[in-house]
Amino acid sequence: MDHKVRIRKNWKYVLYISILFMLAIIVQDIVKEAIVFDNNVDTFRYELNTRIKEDIFEEVDLRVREIESSINNVNDELSEHIIGDLEPLLFTINALNSNNASETIEVRQSLLLETVQDYNKLESKHCYYVITNTGIELYSCDHDEFTNTDISNEKDYFNRFYIQEIINEVGLNGSGQSDFYIEVDDKILRNFTYAVLDENTGYIIGIKVQYENYNELALSELIDNYSNYYNETDKDMFIATGSGVVLYYNEPSIISLNVENIPTSDKLEFLEDLSNYGIERSSGYFEYVDYSQDKAVNKIAYIKYLEEWDLVISSSVEKGIYDELIEEFRVENYNNTILIKVPIYMVLVILGYLLYKLVSTNINLSLSIFDEEEILYKRFADITTDSIIITNLSGEIQFINEYGRKTLLHGLEIETLNFNDLLVEEDGFYTIYGNIDTYNIKYNVEEINYHGEECDLYIIKDVTEKIQTEKTLKALTLEDVLTKLGNRRLLVNDFQDKVIPFVKEGNVSHLVMIDLDNFKEANDKYGHQFGDQVLLSISEIFKKELGESSNIYRVGGDEFCILTKGRSTEDLVLVLKQINQIIIDFDYGKVVNISFSAGVSEIRVTDIKRRLSDYYEQADEKLYEAKEKGKSIIVI
Repeated sequence: MDHKVRIRKNWKYVLYISILFMLAIIVQDIVKEAIVFDNNVDTFRYELNTRIKEDIFEEVDLRVREIESSINNVNDELSEHIIGDLEPLLFTINALNSNNASETIEVRQSLLLETVQDYNKLESKHCYYVITNTGIELYSCDHDEFTNTDISNEKDYFNRFYIQEIINEVGLNGSGQSDFYIEVDDKILRNFTYAVLDENTGYIIGIKVQYENYNELALSELIDNYSNYYNETDKDMFIATGSGVVLYYNEPSIISLNVENIPTSDKLEFLEDLSNYGIERSSGYFEYVDYSQDKAVNKIAYIKYLEEWDLVISSSVEKGIYDELIEEFRVENYNNTILIKVPIYMVLVILGYLLYKLVSTNINLSLSIFDEEEILYKRFADITTDSIIITNLSGEIQFINEYGRKTLLHGLEIETLNFNDLLVEEDGFYTIYGNIDTYNIKYNVEEINYHGEECDLYIIKDVTEKIQTEKTLKALTLEDVLTKLGNRRLLVNDFQDKVIPFVKEGNVSHLVMIDLDNFKEANDKYGHQFGDQVLLSISEIFKKELGESSNIYRVGGDEFCILTKGRSTEDLVLVLKQINQIIIDFDYGKVVNISFSAGVSEIRVTDIKRRLSDYYEQADEKLYEAKEKGKSIIVI
């Protein structure tokens, strides 16, 4: 595809994407507003539902506190109330004693028992009893009969001798009172008793009562007050005993009925669910459907079970009580959104049109600039002395300058060029092997986008002449011309680049100075050409026998130097002796007696002086010492 067409197409894509982006912003904003709007409505609904729950919770909590307060007040006042209830009986007995003062004590005692029995028949909340100071029960109010039973050792539920406590207190103070607990039908009932000594007869007259009787009375009085209150609210209050007896509900006709026995025609079956939920869960929220108003009404209740008084208390309210308020909130938010957002959307549409006109103008301007730049780049590429090639990822040539066409393609019409197959990597440069010439090159490659396609840009420099010159100079400066062994310059380089790093790691190396014995006589006797052959033969022996861990250098006419790594001194001496013997036994073609003497210097990281010249001098001194001692000697 032509780059101009591609640019024009890309600009259109930019335009279309910008317009689509603007439309996406509008759509996204509309969707966002819808979501936010729904979230606001949901949040508002949640807050109202939370308020409903809080209201019914507080309603139940208030009723619980009222009941607890009322019952606690009754319990606090019970002792005074009971003492006051005994006063009329005591007044009657005192009058009876005064009127019958002339009678015997037996007659007065009999009249007292009859009077207590008469009073007992008039009371339902408490009862009167008569005992002696020894604990003999003379009249039992529980059975309404005269007895003669010893109850002095009678215990309550907690094993307290409560009768004996009353007798003792009356004996000391003339009167006494006490709480005691009796188990009845698997329930522990709290009782209160108050007793007074009648001095005329010697009898103890007492009154006792169950707290529960007064609690029920207080509760009944409190519940009676609820009728007027709940008739004026939209809440349903339900109070029932743990066994299911309805104590209060907004529908008076079911009060005192058990929830299991409420007529189905009343459509109040849910009350049984409320009661069971309270017993099972102790407290919590419960949702149900109320059909009692001839339509289905979804309601929510908060229920609490008061185990201490065996009561289930519930407050209910219609779940949709705030639906109208929520709908008003929805409409108001919708109207506000329309008034604010529509003008903004219109402005965005106008901006989109202006963007379209601006981009259309810039497309033509961009194409014109691109044409001018491309002409300049091609002119620059044609006048440079570097080869410039652009290929796509498939290796197809997209552009090549005139110099590259001459030097790399040799004027041929080649469409594809794969540099990975063409180039051979060497030390710091690449080689191209052609049919006629071989080139040494260096190049830089960069990934570019050319005419809308991913391509590689190669800038190639021909360094053939420079590389060949460097190779020649390097060979001349580091290699002995005759033996092709390293020379002194290579010895210095290898010492710095190979030996020093090896020794710094804690290893031991050696430098060996070698001088051939009797070489001068053979050279003088048979000539320099023969001497050169001897040097070549000995060089080959050293290279073969020393191995890769050692390097040998020719540093003089018949002088050699060896650098070793990784050998112990003993092993090195043994190898040198073996090589010396090979040199002695070697057939040089003429009768000669050639060997060598050597001086060995150890190279360690702990050495104070670690320069090459230091070790060279040490080994040279050892070599001199070997020469002084004779021939074929190795001195360490």
